[in-house]
Amino acid sequence: MKLKHCVRRILLIAFPVACAVLLSLCFDVKLGSEEFYEIVKIVVGIWATLLGFLITAVSILVTFTGSRLTEEIKQTGHFKTVLFIYILTSIELLLFLSVFVLILLGQIFSSIIVLFFVVAIIVTMLNMLECLLFLSLIVYTIYK
Repeated sequence: MKLKHCVRRILLIAFPVACAVLLSLCFDVKLGSEEFYEIVKIVVGIWATLLGFLITAVSILVTFTGSRLTEEIKQTGHFKTVLFIYILTSIELLLFLSVFVLILLGQIFSSIIVLFFVVAIIVTMLNMLECLLFLSLIVYTIYK
């Protein structure tokens, strides 16, 4: 794998996490355990829906391998990056879902868990933004 692709992938992983940690330290979240559990239930449902859409998007991208449009995108180098960010986001969503479902089941609550929850939400939003940006690159490549 080329050095530029390795650097790009490291940045795609590290940037959202670093930003999320820094941003979460700016927030002073005051939640009781019952409020926290209700919010987590809602967010877990959203994450599950997003995960389903991302898996569908990756499946569609992989299915179209070999088409003229896919070949054009592959030539620009965006195809691997798009698949990487979509799969990375799917893995992170699955991880967050697993952790917070277990937290709900165990009724575990602490300020560290609330902070991790805020980080997870920010990471999710930044990764979804990355997915949209790379999707827009694909659309731009197709219609230029």
